[in-house]
Amino acid sequence: MKKLILSFLGVLFLLSCNSFDASQSQVLHYPSQIQWKQVSPGIQMAVVHEGTGEVLTKGSLVEVHYVGWYTDQIEFYHSVRLKKLYRFKLGRGRVIPAWDTTLLGLKRGSQIYVRSDHRHAFGDGRADGLRSFVDVVFGIHILD
Repeated sequence: MKKLILSFLGVLFLLSCNSFDASQSQVLHYPSQIQWKQVSPGIQMAVVHEGTGEVLTKGSLVEVHYVGWYTDQIEFYHSVRLKKLYRFKLGRGRVIPAWDTTLLGLKRGSQIYVRSDHRHAFGDGRADGLRSFVDVVFGIHILD
């Protein structure tokens, strides 16, 4: 019985840590009327909301919710709908190059859009089951 209670409390704790209020996110819909900033050749970014948390550096453990679209506005991934927070270490090549480039130096809590050509995203796409050689757009909410 004690183990059951401890397990239940552990689950409640994890749920409370990973709760996400999607109504507070401004980047879960395909962007329109956005002022894009060129970050590097093939990568553009727009900061919708600047966070107030710690600045992300190489090696930072980052947690995000995100939506991915092809540039024809067809969605291919939505972490909030799937209830799958995405966690990775920044600057370690664990995410597409466009993310490693644009998230570096941002603050926790920031919400951004990233537009990337295929060279800085999924390349030929075949490994991930995505369309080949397509540009993509991401709405990324960096959690605190």
